Amino acid sequence: MTTPAPWKRLGTMIVGNLHRGERGVQGDVVCRMRGHIEYKNERANARLISTAPDLLSACREVKEWIEENPTDKRMPGWGRILDLMEVVVAKVEGRTS
Repeated sequence: MTTPAPWKRLGTMIVGNLHRGERGVQGDVVCRMRGHIEYKNERANARLISTAPDLLSACREVKEWIEENPTDKRMPGWGRILDLMEVVVAKVEGRTS
């Protein structure tokens, strides 16, 4: 199980499970960014990491929709998309490396 979404960048940290506590906004540290967050690649990495819960949710929703809707013969790529979604979700859930 991961830290509950949403995840946000606060300074050099990505935090999740945000809530208002005794000392203002508090949350669980998901990760800390090294170096200066002002560098272009660090900002991009922070955006990607903080979006991870949303990406996982989208993968699960697309996977579920494809499984519930029979593959249309006009759309032969659905099988490949379903396979990709399963790989991503399995990695996140620790079922594969």
